[in-house]
Amino acid sequence: MLHVLSFALFSTVLVVSIGAIITTIRADLPLIMRALGVDPLPAPPIRPEGERRPIRIVRVVRQPLSGQMALSQRAAA
Repeated sequence: MLHVLSFALFSTVLVVSIGAIITTIRADLPLIMRALGVDPLPAPPIRPEGERRPIRIVRVVRQPLSGQMALSQRAAA
């Protein structure tokens, strides 16, 4: 039982420390790249401006019902 608990504690400490290292590197990555002489370029947009599709508005226009048909539909409702 002691071996299982010690392994669980070791695994937890290992995962937390690796997570902290990764977080620190991600936060300082622009500074590290600038110090190495690499100029980080901004990422290009996912969809270029020219490819944007316009929003289409569809309007449904119904013909007015004739008098007899309107009465039968109202009675059915």
